Amino acid sequence: MKNRSKKALAVFLLFCFLILINVIPLLVFREKAQITSYSLIAVMLLIFVVIKGIDSYIFRHKGNYLTHARRGIFTVFLADKDYTFTPEYTEKFYRMLLVYCAAIPFYIPAIFFSSRPWHPLWAFLVFAAPQFVFFIWDAREFRSEVKLAKQKELERKRELEEQKAREELGRWK
Repeated sequence: MKNRSKKALAVFLLFCFLILINVIPLLVFREKAQITSYSLIAVMLLIFVVIKGIDSYIFRHKGNYLTHARRGIFTVFLADKDYTFTPEYTEKFYRMLLVYCAAIPFYIPAIFFSSRPWHPLWAFLVFAAPQFVFFIWDAREFRSEVKLAKQKELERKRELEEQKAREELGRWK
């Protein structure tokens, strides 16, 4: 239980730090901070990300919906998937949720400092950052799975060759 409370405290402190570093520019550049029509894109993305994060957490046993992949609308009616109750999945999901939600405070400057037509691109960059991290994690995981499969294949071939050699030795006796 203490380990869990330490993790919760660390996550809380991380989010406090992230909010602080994104609010400091608002305080420093108070006269330049404003909500314009260009801020609307960042606000809409922020709302979408928050709703999707809550939805993904609520339906975490129906599959991992933190990645922006094409999925059905009616996730409520899907059956719970068995693999979502494993400790490995739970750890991976919460790690992904942490990365997904850690990007949320970075919308604050994107909202208050969007005064030019190209400034909403920063909101899209913040939106894409967690997906990029997930892509890198999946690529690394895929690479390690391929490496493991190659090792198993080599081991299987080596065992097969050893078995053939033993059979040949048995014939010549």
